[in-house]
Amino acid sequence: MLQNPTLSTSEVIERTVSNLPKCSNVFTPKLSTLKRSLYRYHKSAYQSQEPMSLADISVPEIYRKTFDDDKFLQYDSEDNRRIMIFATQENIKVNLKTLLALNRLDLS
Repeated sequence: MLQNPTLSTSEVIERTVSNLPKCSNVFTPKLSTLKRSLYRYHKSAYQSQEPMSLADISVPEIYRKTFDDDKFLQYDSEDNRRIMIFATQENIKVNLKTLLALNRLDLS
């Protein structure tokens, strides 16, 4: 089995099937069947259970920071009305400058 998480389902199937002997083509399922099976396996193996409530949502550490290791999850209320704010400090500064500029404009 290929161990490359960046490959698409089609690429994994094509690479695997292309390495099979030609005589096995008779026994190889259709591409759509292989894709469906691979999708089901991936879904069961790598996806967590659907949360039953907002309190069940847990944001993994990988989504709390950017690739540059900057804080990305700025706020999480962790209550029954669950509010999460995802932004970098730079995004917040840009938004604040925009709001201040709009506030100075006479929109009437």
